Amino acid sequence: MKFKRKIPPALLLMCTTIICYTQTGNEEKINQLYEKAELQKMPVYFPLPSKSFKRISSWYGMRKHPILNENKFHYGVDLAAKKGTPVYASAHGKVVKVEFSSSYGNYVVIDHYDGYKTLYAHMMLSNVKKNQKVQQGAVIGFVGSTGRSTRPHLHYEIVRNNKKIDPFKYWKGIMNIMKTKPLAL
Repeated sequence: MKFKRKIPPALLLMCTTIICYTQTGNEEKINQLYEKAELQKMPVYFPLPSKSFKRISSWYGMRKHPILNENKFHYGVDLAAKKGTPVYASAHGKVVKVEFSSSYGNYVVIDHYDGYKTLYAHMMLSNVKKNQKVQQGAVIGFVGSTGRSTRPHLHYEIVRNNKKIDPFKYWKGIMNIMKTKPLAL
């Protein structure tokens, strides 16, 4: 049995909005957003270049694991991209882990402000060291397929006060709080 999800139009619009706001070079709009909230301290920056991002290969939530062939909860989103694509820090913070595990492969954890942490996994290599301070948008590594992975992608998680949260629900909530309108594509 395969698990397939259709992407709701509102979610596509929200994702496109986030990518456009953070990576189009629209300085005026970005500055307006920063004035409404301290967004540099919150994980709102999309972790891949918009031109390199292909699709969501696995959503947050229950799924049939592609390697273990078991139903398991997936605590992040998998963002498909070519091997070697730069991975960006989604907010200012301090690198607290640069490690390898059999499941995550090469991964990095960044401790942000106000209880936020982000995890970036399956990278071919990282570009940071433990205890290093990083700025939002800094290249912290490169997409790979290390660990328990079938194809190149970035596994991305957001944690708030030690509780893993759905990145897309989080991003959607941020956009609602700011009451912003999407940029024209």
